[in-house]
Amino acid sequence: MSKTIAILAPGAMGSAVARRLGEHGARVLTSLKGRSEATLKRAVDAGMIGADDEAI
Repeated sequence: MSKTIAILAPGAMGSAVARRLGEHGARVLTSLKGRSEATLKRAVDAGMIGADDEAI
């Protein structure tokens, strides 16, 4: 069974956690609203899925 997990802060630590969760089959959501280009890239590289605040 696949889990869906939300990480609220997709920065260096949050994206590292998301990457590990993804390696174990989790679907990881985050809000990318108002984030810097560096954070957007980090989140995408970690496999995080952008979602609106209500979905999280």
